[in-house]
Amino acid sequence: MRLQITDFSALKKDAEAIFGGKSHGLARLILAQAKVPEGFAVAATTLPPDQWHEKDREVYLSKFGFSRHIFCVISFFVEKYFRN
Repeated sequence: MRLQITDFSALKKDAEAIFGGKSHGLARLILAQAKVPEGFAVAATTLPPDQWHEKDREVYLSKFGFSRHIFCVISFFVEKYFRN
């Protein structure tokens, strides 16, 4: 399964069902010209980061400057997924 990933700034108005409310909210803030850190959204139905296809993982780790881990906001808590 390949990842469904998009930059927050590229999320469409109807993307909430796929990417979740937090990503949708960040996209709306960007549209309102609020200062929002660069980031990307992963479809809610996508596998957790430790199961991503290696090529996808490297592209996004490199693009956003992550060197060792990814922080993922899920529901009401923050989980840290470490790369091997």
